[in-house]
Amino acid sequence: MTARYQDVRIAHLETKAVTVPTRPFQTTKRVRAGLGPISSLDFVFVLAHTHSGLVGLGECVPLLGMNGQTAEGARSVIERYLAPRIIGLSPFDLERIVGIVDRAVPGGGTIRAALEMAALDLMGKALNVPLYALLGGKVRDKIPVCSEVSTSDPEGTAVCARALQAQGFNSIKLKVGGDPSSDAACVGSVREAVGPDVEIRVDANQGWTLKEALAFDRETRDRDVAIIEQPLPGFDLQGMASVVSAVRPPVEADESVVSIGDAHRVVSARAADLLNIKVGKNGGIGNCRTVAKFAQSLGMSVVIGTDFSLAVAAAAKLHMACTLPNVFGATEFTELGMFEWDCDSSLLCREPFRIDFHALAVPEGPGLGVSLDEHRLRDFPFRGA
Repeated sequence: MTARYQDVRIAHLETKAVTVPTRPFQTTKRVRAGLGPISSLDFVFVLAHTHSGLVGLGECVPLLGMNGQTAEGARSVIERYLAPRIIGLSPFDLERIVGIVDRAVPGGGTIRAALEMAALDLMGKALNVPLYALLGGKVRDKIPVCSEVSTSDPEGTAVCARALQAQGFNSIKLKVGGDPSSDAACVGSVREAVGPDVEIRVDANQGWTLKEALAFDRETRDRDVAIIEQPLPGFDLQGMASVVSAVRPPVEADESVVSIGDAHRVVSARAADLLNIKVGKNGGIGNCRTVAKFAQSLGMSVVIGTDFSLAVAAAAKLHMACTLPNVFGATEFTELGMFEWDCDSSLLCREPFRIDFHALAVPEGPGLGVSLDEHRLRDFPFRGA
């Protein structure tokens, strides 16, 4: 044990909140996922300060309809309830830290993810190594990226898809989940617009019935759909299994897989070909890796989805993605095409996220390898309720 390792202690937990406007975006036309149209998003950054001056960064993405959290609630929980229990601990006491969160905030996955992220960032900075080195090392240097399009009419959806293609995305996911014929028309229009070499995924966000999911598959057999994500409600594993057995593309479970127990149930029911993991949804990198390793043990792949994050969580996703050998295709970075303002791929950090040959490089600096742009944070003050 080095003296530096022993001396790293969390002295203060600080939160900063921002509200960022988005381009017109909708999760699913039927809003079964609890979100619907999104015009702006709140974000809470966690800053874990040490006496030595090191600061670990975490990010919380509170979405009341999805994870039951608000920015006001997350900040209060972190600063008033969790900070007194965590201050004084070393970031290397990671299991103690996440255990404190689990006991104090049952189901608080996005808060848990943010505090775990901040601790991991501090660990990397204390040891002067990138986060991926603490996760077992890289199995790939570049992470192929996917972004999402909120479907409207076929022509409008195709225009949005072409814009993402021009930005460098070679994998595009369409938010469907309405009338299957209209959804199929949007897929057809996008396929004609982007050509045969761009991967097209669809995400119904639990919006279809079994009959509708099968109808959509019939109408898109010649459109080369790569993945059908969460066609039915998350609890309907029997229905999901029926979709798996009937459709051509692999079926991905997202809302059905929040915990490792959920992953076991989905696999036992044969309710998916692929499991979706998200840093916020699943409660942190550690939980995501547990689900991924479980899937790997069964010869299954995982898809790394998006929590609509900014720079800190996006960097965490890159570090995680580069360490998992069973990631299916592109990792979702909808955040790089979602926001209304011209972010220059910064996502409110000083280090830009540049898509090169349809992929992002993994940050190489200590810890997460990103730092917040304090000046840009002031441009997006938290609006609150």
